[in-house]
Amino acid sequence: MRAMLMDDRVIDWTQDTIKGIPGSYCDLIKEVSTSSGMDVKEIKHYSLMVHHNPESLLHNESDPTMKISSLKVSHAELVAKQFAYSGNDLTLSHVRSCIQHLPSACILDDSGNPVSWCLSDELCEMRMGFTLPEYRRTGYMKTVFTALIKQMHAMGFPVYAHVAEENTAIINMLTSFGLCNYPGILYVADYLSFI
Repeated sequence: MRAMLMDDRVIDWTQDTIKGIPGSYCDLIKEVSTSSGMDVKEIKHYSLMVHHNPESLLHNESDPTMKISSLKVSHAELVAKQFAYSGNDLTLSHVRSCIQHLPSACILDDSGNPVSWCLSDELCEMRMGFTLPEYRRTGYMKTVFTALIKQMHAMGFPVYAHVAEENTAIINMLTSFGLCNYPGILYVADYLSFI
């Protein structure tokens, strides 16, 4: 692992980097990042949540009046703006790539703009779920998650997410979908910035 992390063909340590790493590798990642001139800015603990049974979603049917769609590349700036590590071209490029190539789901308003969404990343993880404040407590996120989970299962992808341990509302919602919470498996999200 150390040799792989030190190989500049694997990680370009001169760029801002966001990593999701298993807790068992946390000390090694911090050591390598520090020796590479990086500074760890944020560390959070996440629970792994996994969905095993696509049949359990049959009872979660969507309201037929909602405009459910996939995200479009033109939505990338709105999505990236809500993301915790927004504000740079690398993040925007990553969001665009995820939207363009991977499963996503959203609810559109009457003008065709997303008001609630979730997408998957290059590791097939459900990520960046968000509902605009004026549309919260409407069940939109539940509808978006249902659509994305069904899409991912249909494509044969694993269905999982990492949720901040203190985010009990999302943990409870995902549990209601049948995702199993594995609180003993902690992940660390490191935001590394070049010194």
